[in-house]
Amino acid sequence: MLSVAQLDERIEKCLAILADNPHSQVFAALADTYRKRGEFGRAFAVCKSGLKHHPDYAPAHIVMAKLYLHQGMFQDALNSLKHAEAQDGVTRASEFLEAEILIGLHDFDAAHALIERLRATDRNNPDVLELQAKLKASRVSPTKPINVDDRAPVPTDAEPAVVAETPEVTEYVDWKMWALEISKLPHVQKAFAVELSDKGTTPFSVLGEAGPGHDAADTVSICAALFASLDSQCRAKGVGIVEELRIERPDGEIWCHRSKGRVIGFSGRHGLSYGALRQKALDGAARVNSSEMSQ
Repeated sequence: MLSVAQLDERIEKCLAILADNPHSQVFAALADTYRKRGEFGRAFAVCKSGLKHHPDYAPAHIVMAKLYLHQGMFQDALNSLKHAEAQDGVTRASEFLEAEILIGLHDFDAAHALIERLRATDRNNPDVLELQAKLKASRVSPTKPINVDDRAPVPTDAEPAVVAETPEVTEYVDWKMWALEISKLPHVQKAFAVELSDKGTTPFSVLGEAGPGHDAADTVSICAALFASLDSQCRAKGVGIVEELRIERPDGEIWCHRSKGRVIGFSGRHGLSYGALRQKALDGAARVNSSEMSQ
């Protein structure tokens, strides 16, 4: 996975190319980089605009398929994928994407057949195993696909509405319960909440943590100490305060966020909808903060 700095560098290069040639096919790479940064609305706008000049450019349709998949617009995602395959043929990567889309469409038999075909050539591939787990979970508790007639329009200049992956948690009593509930969500490896302090030798105290992910690396201590150190340096130099910290890992990402003097964080594997989880985590933190104030 590319780091934030690498993604920023790629965006700058793509924008420079487009400045010289507005109709360059590099728009697809730019849109995909925005997507990887979590800027889905901008990615959608760039890709949609570029396809007006290159309607049969397969890589751009792959990007659109991934954007529609994130939005929960599974039929549109499948249509974009099939358009790409019509131009460049079927690849192993496109089959992985199709399997995920078919799960979203509740075409479980077709998804199963495709996953088994992928598994036959690489039985221990973690991506195949994750698809199997997602298919199993969807069979047990399927969510309703978004239909063409009742879906919300996708904005072209703002981020598309986030489709939640998991049911809402109605209440959090304290930070320990918050961490436990967040850690139970799909693809989440660790959830934690800490309170920063500028006193003593320890710059933070743990309010709650749950989940087995990255225990060997002591995720909570590393993230909290890094957040506290960066925040202290920024304040001392008059730059401002740190509101968010994002750490990229080979198997996923770790996000930390400020929440009324506290820092909440979570780590997750690839496949996690970070936008949806971030909002769910912040909403839950707000309820815990409110509960504490009322006591």
